[in-house]
Amino acid sequence: MEVGIVSLEKLRELRRSIAPLGWEDVFPADEFDSQLMGLVGRLRGGATDLEAQAYLTRIDEELMGPAEAAEASEVHAQLVKSVRNYLEQFPPGRLKFR
Repeated sequence: MEVGIVSLEKLRELRRSIAPLGWEDVFPADEFDSQLMGLVGRLRGGATDLEAQAYLTRIDEELMGPAEAAEASEVHAQLVKSVRNYLEQFPPGRLKFR
């Protein structure tokens, strides 16, 4: 069975392209890797866009608080859409991260 290789750098690039300016100056490049990998897992597992956005919001609420998480809802929506589009190139089945 063919295993797709997901680029963590590509996922980071997608996040950087839509995240508020300056966040990459505050956090190390790999700060959100587990969040991005969780998002990929949810999307590959059949989560809807709204379910995937709720996942991101829950994480942000735990890290930053409800007010900041609510402000990030548009970023979450864009990130889910971008990651879903990226994942379309991979065959069904298991993925590995590199």
